[in-house]
Amino acid sequence: MKPDKQHYVRSSFTEGAAKLAVSILQTAKEPDKVLKHGRYFGITAETTLQKDCFERFLNSPKVQDVLNNRPPQNWPDLEEMAAMPRGSLGW
Repeated sequence: MKPDKQHYVRSSFTEGAAKLAVSILQTAKEPDKVLKHGRYFGITAETTLQKDCFERFLNSPKVQDVLNNRPPQNWPDLEEMAAMPRGSLGW
């Protein structure tokens, strides 16, 4: 007599797979909202789709606003850092 075979479903995989499937379908349906729908899947860097998504992401108005209003990336030189108060960036 064979024991009854029980099928166990890994709930973490199932939930992740469902989110991935929904993300793919929503992105296919509304490609202009790839930033909203594509958050659950990572695409390898060598694909055309990833490059297109990245280009679309960089050209979106929200990202352009952040990039245009970011603080300058100039770091103080060593003399300026040494002149800073103790406990700050220079110390």
